[in-house]
Amino acid sequence: MSVPQMFSAEEEDILHVTTPKKTYEKTNPTTLKVSSNETIHFLTPTSSQSLQSTSSNANSPDITPKTRSLIHKIIEFPSTIEPGIKPKKLFSNTSSNTNILIVHQKKLLMSKRVTICKLKKNLISSKLQNKHNKSVNFMNLLKFPSQDSKTFVGMQISRHNMSTKPWSQKEQQFALSLFYKSPSAYKFLRNSKIITLPSLTTIKRWIGSSNFHPGFNTTLFKQLKIKADSMTIQEKHCTLVFDELKIKNFLEYSKYLDLVEGYEDLGPKGRTNKLAGQAMVFVIRGLYSSWKMPISYFLPATSVKHQILSELLVEAITQLFKCGFIVKALICDQGVSNVAAFKDLKITKEEPYFFVESRKIFALFDVPHIFKNLRNHLIKKDFIFEDKQVSFKDIKKTYELDKNSSTSRALLHITDAHISPGPFQLMSCKLALQLFSNRVVTAMQTCIMTGQLDSQTAPQTVQMIKKLNDLLDCLNSSSLFNSNPSKCALSDKCPQQLELLEKAKGWFKTLKTVSPNQKNTRPVCFDGMEWTINAMILLFEEQKKNGYQYLLTRRVNSDVIENMFSVFRQRGGYNRTTFRMNVKSSLMQPSSLSNCEPDDDTHLFNSDINDLSGNQFEGEESSSSSYSSLSLSSIDQEPEELHCQITLEHCSNSYFAGYLSKKCYDKFKCVNCANIISQPDDNSFKEEEFLIFCRNYDSSTNGLFLKRPSSCFTEFVSMAQQIIKKTVEKMPEKKKIRKFICNKIKNENNICIFSEPCQDHYTYIIEHLVNCKLLRDFNWKSKNFKTKRAEKAKNNI
Repeated sequence: MSVPQMFSAEEEDILHVTTPKKTYEKTNPTTLKVSSNETIHFLTPTSSQSLQSTSSNANSPDITPKTRSLIHKIIEFPSTIEPGIKPKKLFSNTSSNTNILIVHQKKLLMSKRVTICKLKKNLISSKLQNKHNKSVNFMNLLKFPSQDSKTFVGMQISRHNMSTKPWSQKEQQFALSLFYKSPSAYKFLRNSKIITLPSLTTIKRWIGSSNFHPGFNTTLFKQLKIKADSMTIQEKHCTLVFDELKIKNFLEYSKYLDLVEGYEDLGPKGRTNKLAGQAMVFVIRGLYSSWKMPISYFLPATSVKHQILSELLVEAITQLFKCGFIVKALICDQGVSNVAAFKDLKITKEEPYFFVESRKIFALFDVPHIFKNLRNHLIKKDFIFEDKQVSFKDIKKTYELDKNSSTSRALLHITDAHISPGPFQLMSCKLALQLFSNRVVTAMQTCIMTGQLDSQTAPQTVQMIKKLNDLLDCLNSSSLFNSNPSKCALSDKCPQQLELLEKAKGWFKTLKTVSPNQKNTRPVCFDGMEWTINAMILLFEEQKKNGYQYLLTRRVNSDVIENMFSVFRQRGGYNRTTFRMNVKSSLMQPSSLSNCEPDDDTHLFNSDINDLSGNQFEGEESSSSSYSSLSLSSIDQEPEELHCQITLEHCSNSYFAGYLSKKCYDKFKCVNCANIISQPDDNSFKEEEFLIFCRNYDSSTNGLFLKRPSSCFTEFVSMAQQIIKKTVEKMPEKKKIRKFICNKIKNENNICIFSEPCQDHYTYIIEHLVNCKLLRDFNWKSKNFKTKRAEKAKNNI
């Protein structure tokens, strides 16, 4: 492109430009008007002329076409500034500089504020962490009786300001356990006593989040596999316990599952339109360690059919094998479906085991349930035990003799419910086991010695109950060694246990019942006991081959599932048939009280009851002073003379006196008191000491032998109980009755005199005697109130 050149006079065709003489003033661009007809004119000098001065008035000729074209090209020359981008100002005025400074200061201030906020958050987090560390260190310094108590205290310390920190797994388990025990108590503790606990909404959310469907839950078995991987081989040995619970028919629609719950649901076996009336639960329990875990449940309309039950058992064991557990035994009661399912699995009494994946699984029946069935058959019919007849009438007569005692009793734990059980008492294992106890044996032996029990079947009845008691102790052992030799674990170090089991097999092979038509029959429970004993021996021998030298027989029963069912019934209120939702929502909860002994896998809290001090009711003395004017002529009389014939009541008095003397000596270790209240062991036994003699079992620990009271102390205890009996008959509603009776005994005592230094010991004996007597007698009366009302109603009809 050509560019205009500076004017030069030497060129031939030189363009001469004359400076305009007109001066233009500054004009506002908005007011400047440009005419489209106006044309720019340049003066073109001639080649021979020189530049003219700016003041020249000569007219300039028109611009040439060539120059005009050049000017247009320059005007239309493209700009170096891109369109849409404002040109940058190189210079700004004073106001622009101020604005930039303000913006810069604002940004700096915002940055400082962000830094301060972060520092504050870090400070708060650091304070919380330090506080948590202090609380953790404080908690570690304390000693707690259980893990749950430590969790509870930790909740109160770390959450006193109701922080939003999520609840830990242990805190959730503790809160759920407390809520299932009693929702009303949970609300009271949280709302009234201001104790930090999760809200009811949180509890309900936790319960709703546990969607355990009937059958085998895949997620649960994955968690079991993870847990099994961290366990030792010994901890993996377990038993599979299963049982059924009667539930109420109930239908409920679940919007989360989009189905109606309450119909028969057998998990992998499908659902039907029948209403669920039973709940079958599977629980695994450690054989050598204290743990348990429910793994599945099913909701049949009636009892699960034996064909389906056998398949479910094999499937459950297979799933546990895949998780890594070592299942050694199946345990259940003698339900019809259970026995039939065992037959489907080719299990017999002689060979009480079957194989799953080439592993031997033993099958046993629950021992407490077998004893319950024995008790129920014995009430109806006599037994032929070792070719001699056994009758329940002997037990009943012994109870009647003890029940009519006016002072001490030998069978305080036996009530009318044991002797004449109702429909629900017939299902109680606890009542049956208490009936086949050593206390009943010793009471019957004492009655035989005193001549009060003279039937021909009494001696054999005593022998059978004694052997059943020893067998029960052997099949319910919970420790390796025990002062009672029958309660030791099965091991080669206690060969008498295996000998007892072998003898028991012989007893039950020949055991029969006597029916009214003189035909001897054999109930299923007799074969069940023989089956279980044989399986227990084979299981111990199998475990001994695997390197385990002992077997705790209590871990081979169904107490764990009975305790779980007791929680279900408790959550359903007083009803004994709880509805299906309790089975679902309470499946993972710990056990509480039931009709059997608590299993070793549950922490039980025993609340101590503190005695009220004498000063606590000092203000009520005036209100009860009216009793002082009552006539107690019957109490003021001398105690009745002992009959020449020794009875069970006399023997019970002597036993109770020996108990009091042992308590006093263990507490004070006073030789002077021991000379007054006890007698040397080398003296020959007296007739009134028959009960002490019968209840003394052989032991290697001398401290366990029962104390033998002196004659004067036995007479004193008898006199004191006479005073208690007559006082209670006259004024059972009297306030501070214990204090009144204690003063009366001290005033009337002229039989057993204690020295001045032993007065505190003497007071302790009297107070302990009165406490035991009042507590036991009124407790026994309360247990029999229901029976008395039933008898009255029957007589009125």
